[in-house]
Order: sequence, then structure tokens, then C-alpha cells
Amino acid sequence: MKDNQRLYAAAILGRDNFCIAVVDSTDPDDPYSFILSHDGTLTQPWGRVDVSRVVNSITVHGHNYVALSNEGDVYTLLADQILTDKIAGAGTFSPDAKGLGSTLAIADIGGLLHVVGNSGQIYRRDAAGTWTSLAGPGLGVTPAYSSLTLRVVAGTNSELIYVAGSATPASRTLTQADRDEMVEAGKHGDTARIVEILNSTNPPGMDMTIEGRAFFRDASGWHEIARPNRHSLDDILVEGPDKVWITGFYGTILQGSAAAGFRAIGFQGDTETILSFTRFGDRYACAADHSLHWFNGHNLSPLRPTSTKGGISPLKVAAVDDMLFFFDYRQGVHRFDGKDWTEIAIPPALLSRTAGKLVPP
Repeated sequence: MKDNQRLYAAAILGRDNFCIAVVDSTDPDDPYSFILSHDGTLTQPWGRVDVSRVVNSITVHGHNYVALSNEGDVYTLLADQILTDKIAGAGTFSPDAKGLGSTLAIADIGGLLHVVGNSGQIYRRDAAGTWTSLAGPGLGVTPAYSSLTLRVVAGTNSELIYVAGSATPASRTLTQADRDEMVEAGKHGDTARIVEILNSTNPPGMDMTIEGRAFFRDASGWHEIARPNRHSLDDILVEGPDKVWITGFYGTILQGSAAAGFRAIGFQGDTETILSFTRFGDRYACAADHSLHWFNGHNLSPLRPTSTKGGISPLKVAAVDDMLFFFDYRQGVHRFDGKDWTEIAIPPALLSRTAGKLVPP
């Protein structure tokens, strides 16, 4: 990939079948992504769709890939066409945006698409193709927090779904009088007064730490999940109704269920973020800030992708059958068959804007 390009999203259908989104530009005036699909059973394995959006999540829906943009655009990749859809009100710069911010993740749960994002956004698309907000009592934050960011949604059926992310502490907005006083203080070199004014935007005695939040939704509505720590959360793996994993900052690994609650299995003092977590055979693989690990249910051990060059920047790990995929922001796609690592190189021609056909938002 070029220096300005990053792999932002990925999903897998089989050991030779995956889909990724390479973002060429995040500039609000010129967003651009390449959605690349790969089927290794074909003579020409690659397919490509260009969109003038930042694509930040992909899921498998039936036998098709579905991609999500940060503006709430939904792209379904069929064999002979691309279906486009838009979640009304979602996004930041869309003409119909309601100020809720970006959508961040999409998942198929029980055959229905679900999307989450900033400001506690959560939507479900029903069988008729209509998007509906699932936000409601129990899914939110106290007045001491200004917003809820949901980064992941997961579940085995649409009657019991999990979401996780973080809550941002509230703060007072600087007034014009504050700004004028800061200018005057600057003229006199009074940096202490400037710092005092800036600190006054935090509520007195308020701990401004961003806190993790996790919720589940059942037939009775939304319920917050009690957690043994305050760390922000990034991923959820639902293996069944009684076995759910939630991972996040500072080595957080939680295991449990909506019925039984959750307990911490992570390690005190770990400073890495567990960004992605998946099952591979009789153990688990997880992607952290700058490394991969095996997890046997109790302990972490190193997992070193030998097909990469230098330091890694993990996006995601995912497994299907006997194949483990590792997707890296900068180094692309790598596979592990239990013995050897292999890189699946992206042809450079696929990473040039002149090579594709743009699908308008």
C-alpha cells in the first residue's frame, strides 16, 4: 500500500475468500476507499469497488459482503451489481446528518444487519430493508458523561445482542469571555491563568478518564453490563448464549454472559489494547496494539506473523475452518494455516484511483 493508504476494514467468507477496505483519503472534502474482494478459487481472484466515503467496517451477510461507511452508507456487494443504502440521519457530513457523528461497525446478527457508532447510535435493518434505531432506555450515559461511542455489536440471534465502547466525560465549553481573558493573560505571560481557565472546563472534582461501557439487549430492553474495571472496550466474540468475550484497553479480557455476568481474565499491569479476538481451533488469537498473541483461556503467549516486515499495526484477526487471517493497517493481508504464514499481496494497480469505477454516495 502507498504511504497515505490504510486498511480500515476486513471480513472473511472462507479460507480463500475475504474482503477488505483500503482507505485512500479521509479528507472530508475528498474521502475515498477501495473495497477489494478476493476469491482464490478464481483465475482472476480480485474484484474492486470505489466509493467516495471512508469505509470502516465490513461484514458477511448471507453469502455476500456488506460494507459500511462512516456516514452511514451501506454497500452490498453482489456478483453482478452493488446495492447502496443509507441510514437516515447517520453521519457527520451527509446532507441528512442529525449531528450524531460517525457510524463505526456493522454486523450480521441472526440474518439481520446491525450498525453502531458515535452518540450511542444503534440501528437494525429488518427483512423489508428498513433501518430502525434500537436506542432506548438503559442504553446511554449519566449526565456526567457527554457521549457514548459504540465500537462493536455482536450476537448469535437478534433477540440477544451485545454492544461495547466507551463514554466520554462531559466538560464545559469555553465562552467568549474565557477566550478574551486567555488572550489578555497571554499578553502578560500569565500562563498559570490560561491553564486555570482551561482546567475550569472540567466539572469540579470530575475524573476526566474515558470509561468503558458494555450493554446487552433482550426482550425486556437494554441493560448495562457490570464490569470489574473502567477500561474502554473494543471487541466482542459471542461463541454461544453462555460464552461471550469482551476485550479492550489495558489487556482487558472479560468472559461471561448476559445471564451470568462477566469476570476479568486479563492481566493486571498489561498496557496493550486487545483490539480483536477470535477462536482458532482449541485456543484464541488476539490482536493488540503492536503484536499478536495466543490465548489459552488463562495465559497469553506470543504469536509472531513471520510473513510481515518489521513492526506490525494490527487491525483484526479472524478465523474460518483451519485458517487464521491477520489484517494489518499498513501491511495488508496475511494467513496462518497452523504451521506457516503467507502474505496475500495486493496488486499495486488495484490501489490507484484511475483503475476503478466510482460508486457515488
